[in-house]
Amino acid sequence: MLLLLLQERSLQRQVEDVKNILLNMVEQRFKEVASDLAKKVEEKRKAIEGRKSILDRLHVQVRNRSFIDAQETSLRKRLCP
Repeated sequence: MLLLLLQERSLQRQVEDVKNILLNMVEQRFKEVASDLAKKVEEKRKAIEGRKSILDRLHVQVRNRSFIDAQETSLRKRLCP
């Protein structure tokens, strides 16, 4: 009977060890995936910010060009009635 109890405890310890090993593996993989995801999100965010910056510049250029065109048209109307 004592031998059976010892074997049972031994098996319980082995099961707990395997459980802990598996938990550590899953946690490590989760950290890796979370880190990779954070890097990719940051890369995408920087790319989007770069595109937004370009669009903002183009918008300002178009507004400035429209203003200049309006001024030129106004000047032409005054000079050439």
